[in-house]
Amino acid sequence: MDYKKIAETVVKKALKLGADEAEAYLENNREFEVNVRNGNVENVKQSMTKGMGLTVFKDKKLGFSYTSDFSEKALEDFAEKTVQLSQIATPKPWNGLPDLKEGKPADLDLYDPSISKIENKIKIEI
Repeated sequence: MDYKKIAETVVKKALKLGADEAEAYLENNREFEVNVRNGNVENVKQSMTKGMGLTVFKDKKLGFSYTSDFSEKALEDFAEKTVQLSQIATPKPWNGLPDLKEGKPADLDLYDPSISKIENKIKIEI
C-alpha cells in the first residue's frame, strides 16, 4: 500500500472540495507486548493498526476526521465529511497550517528496522 499516494490523493480531494488548506497524518503501527512475572509469561498481545487523520481549514475554520478504512469510496467520503465539518466550526484567526520551511526535516534515526525482524520467542526471552 502506497501511503504517501493515499495521503496526497485525500489532500487533493479536500482542496478540490473547497478547503483552503489540508494536511493528512498517517499511522501504521505494530505492537508486541509480553507480560512476564517471576520468569513466567502471563500474557502475550500482538496488534496492528493503521489509520489517517485529515485536518482541513476553510475561512479560518478547522475540520478534523480520522479513518481506518482505506477503500477508495471511504476515502472520498472521508475528505468530503472533513470539509463539511470545517464549514460548521467557529473561525479562529490563528487557524491554519504553519508556514513552509525550506529544506528537509532532520532524520532523528529513532527506529532500527532490525527490531521488527526479531522472532517473538527471542523478544520474550529478552
